[in-house]
Amino acid sequence: MKQLKYFVQVCEDKSFTLASQSLFITQQALSKTIKNLEDELGIQLLHRTSRGIELTDAGSFLLEKAKYLLEELESITNEVKDKFNLQRGTISLCIAPGVLRSLSPNILIDFCDTYTDIKIKKHEYADLICESYVKKGAFNIGCSLLPSNLTDIDFIPIKSEKLYLIVNAKNPLSRKKEIDIKDLANENFIVFDNNFELRHLVVRKCKEAGFIPNIIFESSEVDLLNNLVYLNKGIFICVEHVVNEINEKSTCFIPFSDQSLKWEIGFILKKDKQISSILKTFINYILEY
Repeated sequence: MKQLKYFVQVCEDKSFTLASQSLFITQQALSKTIKNLEDELGIQLLHRTSRGIELTDAGSFLLEKAKYLLEELESITNEVKDKFNLQRGTISLCIAPGVLRSLSPNILIDFCDTYTDIKIKKHEYADLICESYVKKGAFNIGCSLLPSNLTDIDFIPIKSEKLYLIVNAKNPLSRKKEIDIKDLANENFIVFDNNFELRHLVVRKCKEAGFIPNIIFESSEVDLLNNLVYLNKGIFICVEHVVNEINEKSTCFIPFSDQSLKWEIGFILKKDKQISSILKTFINYILEY
């Protein structure tokens, strides 16, 4: 069916280049798929010309049949979905701050535009609160950071981001090209509050390096924490997408030498929970977005 879909697209676009763009695949992969189809049928379907492609008699015959077959398949698929209610319902989602900003601001809107019969009820909570609600079954699914304890949680990774030290240009650390966690032993830390996994990751890494971080201020507001760095009140460890949004010449961003210092986000589900059809649709959509 995929071969026929690709063949129809090439015929409609009259170009391998345009068809590959429409299908979001490489031109090489598209050419190979059409060649495999011709090999299986044992007959040439297309001629490449300076003006694009031209159909052989066999290609014209197959195009008519393929269009009909693909339309029938779509009709049957929609009937099955409607009959068994496979793509209708509501997803209750709890999501941690910053996750949507990291993925894409439009990702939930685009999903609902694509699957008009699936509704999403979204609530934003800090990481550990999301984990608590998912464990209790209060939400179908969460989208948060990798939990430090996976005893009652299943985690499906989506993406990760580097962590950076955010520091005022007046701080001697700003002259470093790379930071080791040990370099921060005598610094004043500005951190997220106890409901955020990133705070616990930072504290854990500091203890592994042989010191307890001197935390002078904590908050759930990332802009407030960044502003304190701007005022040279301390250092702040944060994620790449936040760093990319800061435009202050007096603030410096330094990567860590420890590659394990990263911000990992993904789906969180209650341990061994059966995943419904609409949840699978949602998960796959986000992973492929």
